[in-house]
Amino acid sequence: MSKSFGKISEVVLPETVKTCNADLTISECLQIMQKSATGCIVIVGPCGKKVSGIFTERDYIRKIASNAIDIDISTVGEHMTHNPVSLKESDEVVSALVKMRMGKFRHIVVVDDNKDLKSVLSIREISEHIIDNYL
Repeated sequence: MSKSFGKISEVVLPETVKTCNADLTISECLQIMQKSATGCIVIVGPCGKKVSGIFTERDYIRKIASNAIDIDISTVGEHMTHNPVSLKESDEVVSALVKMRMGKFRHIVVVDDNKDLKSVLSIREISEHIIDNYL
């Protein structure tokens, strides 16, 4: 029998999430990520709430670093992961773990019922939650 490890709403999520528009250059995006010490940035539409993509350290390494792409010209929208997998706060933590394992990613977007951005859940927050509450 598997454990659910509670709801995503029970996990301590980051209070602020770094976001940007799809037209930001890769260079500008990387600067934001570096200054914020974050492994991802959520790409949002003009209203700043609807998630259109996510750009992660892995996206940079796999899609850009070894491919002679000019990061001062190329936009994050050209290289982001479009329509990323998302969950709601009412979903089970184990659902996040399964989706992350199957998709081989370390961050998952958390949205509300209107599909507006709430937060980003990382494998680090899940690990801390399980260790603090179940081990």
